[in-house]
Amino acid sequence: MKAFENLKYHQLKALLDAANSTKDKHVDVVQRRHRSSSDNYTGACAFLKDLEIIQEREDKITVKKAFQLSLNGRVGDETLKGLLLKELLATKGEMRNDVSDYLNKYKPTRDSFEYKPTNAARVKESPMRNFLMDLELIQYNRATGTYIIKEEHFDAFEVFLKQKKLTPKELAVTLKRKEELGKAAELEVLEYEKRRLTGYNELIKNIEHVAKNDAGAGYDILSWEKERRNGKPVERYIEVKAVSKENRDFYWSRNEVEKANELTDQYHLYLLPVIGKKKFDIGKLEVIPNPILNVFENTAVWSKQIETYLFSKAHN
Repeated sequence: MKAFENLKYHQLKALLDAANSTKDKHVDVVQRRHRSSSDNYTGACAFLKDLEIIQEREDKITVKKAFQLSLNGRVGDETLKGLLLKELLATKGEMRNDVSDYLNKYKPTRDSFEYKPTNAARVKESPMRNFLMDLELIQYNRATGTYIIKEEHFDAFEVFLKQKKLTPKELAVTLKRKEELGKAAELEVLEYEKRRLTGYNELIKNIEHVAKNDAGAGYDILSWEKERRNGKPVERYIEVKAVSKENRDFYWSRNEVEKANELTDQYHLYLLPVIGKKKFDIGKLEVIPNPILNVFENTAVWSKQIETYLFSKAHN
């Protein structure tokens, strides 16, 4: 765990800001700018190199594209911490074994992952533990003496889980979390729709939480447009996705895609960023009408990959 000794988040942010905020990318220039606002340049540089977030070429520093956005603080600390965590928990570099050995000690509970170290382990693991606490992946429960994976960055922890063999209990916890998060996101959007339709009481009364009774409908909520068509109310079919605040990754089932293709402009994706345990940033809700056109076929903005296949045996 030597790589984590004396390592702090502010050192990494200072180095990224130093590299991003100058046109002169020479190592000595970036190092000087970093040292004017932070310390431990050597440790921060080695860490970011190992994760391939920065590279040195011909005595110049280059920054991975995803991390160039930290320029002038345009990305908040919470977002940057999430990006760093995902790179760390997916690493195949020299730190991989230490990270895996430590996080494998976190065991599933009813709705989270926890670890209660011995006193000896607590001392030995302190560099990595303190760094992960600095990045807000874990928190300490003083009452129980346990460390807990925080809900705010559970998406990053799932990056780690996907690289290992999940026990049935681990899988159950992650699936339960996704189900509860999805239901909570739907309820948040229901309230949002009521506010959006303020003044249209008849429409508000006819908003329906479809997914509550029909999981196969292909959408979660039936709402309404304010404008009428031929004198009649127009339906808005809403599929809600609870998404990471660092990105907008989501899974879209075949049934949902087919329904979106059928309903075109009346079908909307609502991408709702998660900021805590069943807490969402409704102010950054992204509403996407006609997602077949604006997401599925919009390859300039969105990329897609196939996660599952259906196989059918041919009969002679």
